[in-house]
Amino acid sequence: MGGPHLTALNDTLGRTWENDVKYLHVNSSAVSVSVSPSSIKYPATMTPEIAPNWVYATAETMGDANVPNVNFNITWVFPVDPNFMYFIRVHFCDIVSESLNSLLFNLYVNDDAALLDLDLSNLAGNLDVPLYKDFVSNSSVNSSILTVSVGPDTSADWINAIMNGLEIMKISNGARSLSGVSSVETLFVRPHKKNKKGIIIGSVVGGASAALAIIGLCY
Repeated sequence: MGGPHLTALNDTLGRTWENDVKYLHVNSSAVSVSVSPSSIKYPATMTPEIAPNWVYATAETMGDANVPNVNFNITWVFPVDPNFMYFIRVHFCDIVSESLNSLLFNLYVNDDAALLDLDLSNLAGNLDVPLYKDFVSNSSVNSSILTVSVGPDTSADWINAIMNGLEIMKISNGARSLSGVSSVETLFVRPHKKNKKGIIIGSVVGGASAALAIIGLCY
């Protein structure tokens, strides 16, 4: 989130990452921050194949950080097809804190609490260390939008929240279809790279598989 456009040349898996600005519900709610990509410290359990260091080196933070309003949040809105489930991968890296355990916030998907009391430095073990969380949402039933939000936790001393990247993928339905008509088996038979299409938004959104269609990649 908050980063420049990344082409397939900047991604070992050939993905393209798009800036998130056009998906922000309120542009003024977020402030872009960045550090040198070389400062990102991948843990032993992760490699740049998960997401390039540029994704984790940029982020959107709260535009009104340090304003005592715990109801304030940053929301991204994505167009989706109703009555499908969606795979969501959220990328995080605490590049804004000056000390451990100082950033505490919540993550919401379609206004439902996905992660509460999120302390990135505690989960990752240090600052500038990336991590990601995966979710499946079926909350898009009868709705043509999917929202992802971050906002401060009520117990936080520092009113702020952060997101570095986001990936959203449509999961085939009961008919094994991504469109409601054709079977996914006829659409994706050992897909070639040219079939793995998607854009990355805001932080980072991406991914592809035989039963998934990329909705967006952003950072």
